[in-house]
Amino acid sequence: MESLGTSQNFKIYQSLWRMIDFIYPPKCAGCDAPGVSFCSDCLSKVSLVRSSFCSICGRFPVQTGVCDKCRDSLPFYSSSRSWAVYAEPLRQALHTLKYRNNLGLGLVFADKLAHIVRQNQWQPDIIIPIPLCKSHLKERGYNQAEQLTFPLSLILKIPQETKAVKRIKETASQVKLDRTERFKNLEDAFFGNPAKLKSKKVLLVDDIVTTGATLNSCSKAILAAGGSSVYCITVAQTL
Repeated sequence: MESLGTSQNFKIYQSLWRMIDFIYPPKCAGCDAPGVSFCSDCLSKVSLVRSSFCSICGRFPVQTGVCDKCRDSLPFYSSSRSWAVYAEPLRQALHTLKYRNNLGLGLVFADKLAHIVRQNQWQPDIIIPIPLCKSHLKERGYNQAEQLTFPLSLILKIPQETKAVKRIKETASQVKLDRTERFKNLEDAFFGNPAKLKSKKVLLVDDIVTTGATLNSCSKAILAAGGSSVYCITVAQTL
């Protein structure tokens, strides 16, 4: 679904979720408290990313500038940021977004991501969710990254593009792979559509970043298709 990118559409989207919540009252994804998707108490327990991190990958603590890993092997994206650390209660909440169809959380987290985009003064032309491989999409029935990018596109008034990048390689699970294996596993896993990407500044969105292998591989495909630059943002990052 492509974003229409207007304030009115965002209000309609919010109203739709209020109606859904009225008919099917939500429970907090962190603690099961009734009436809200993610309660204020759980929100207060989220460990936000506040330290001084690498100006490129946003993952490794440095006093200023670029971390050793980015200096040794420069990523294809220009910059990457995360809202919070992947720990409870956020871990449980993202699990319900990813595996239990808790799509209402998309609006909750999109608001946090929009703040980071504005704070960093990124000005992307389009927003792209990391595409899932076919097997995972068939298993879940939806792409959790799209549940973040659709409301994010409405908040920022920037079009969402869900067909600009395709996942063309069925990759093994990343869970038990080390950093080097993760990067190799995702090598040439994506294909970018030049008709949608040429000269575009792209905001690439995912739920969690671990090593950055997925974001880097997808960014490579975007640049290869003529994209001018890529900025990455995720809800959480692992320690």
